[in-house]
Amino acid sequence: MSGGAWLVALGLGLAAVGWVCHRDRASMPTTGLRLPAEVVQVEQRTLATADTTEVQYAPRIRFQHPDGHQAVFVADVWTHAPQHRAGDRVHVLVDVSTGRVILDSPAHAWGPLLLFVGSGLLLAAIGVARLIGRA
Repeated sequence: MSGGAWLVALGLGLAAVGWVCHRDRASMPTTGLRLPAEVVQVEQRTLATADTTEVQYAPRIRFQHPDGHQAVFVADVWTHAPQHRAGDRVHVLVDVSTGRVILDSPAHAWGPLLLFVGSGLLLAAIGVARLIGRA
C-alpha cells in the first residue's frame, strides 16, 4: 500500500472514530439538560516538549443535579488563554442517560468532533492528492 493510500485509510479511520466518539456531544445542546453552574477555579497545566512549553487552561465547574446532589468537574476542552475566572456564572449540559457533563458552549459541544473529523478528512485529502499526483 502506498503512502497516499495509507493517508486516505488513516484519515477516514480517524474521521470515523471521531464521529462515533463525539457525535453525542454535538447533539447535547438540543438533548441535554441545561443547568446553571459556577466556575470555582481555573485549572492550569503545562505541556513541555523538547523545544516549547505550552500552558493550557480549563475551568473547574460546580453545579447541582436536579436530585439535589452537587457535582464538580473540570471541563475537558483546554484552551491557550483562560476563558473563565473563578466566580463566573455558566451553564452545563447534562446527558441524563449517560451522565456526561460538558460546559454549555459551541467549543465544548462541537470542538472535539470538528477536531477529529476535520483532521481525518484533511489527512484523507492529502492522501488523495498524493495518489492523484502519482497517476
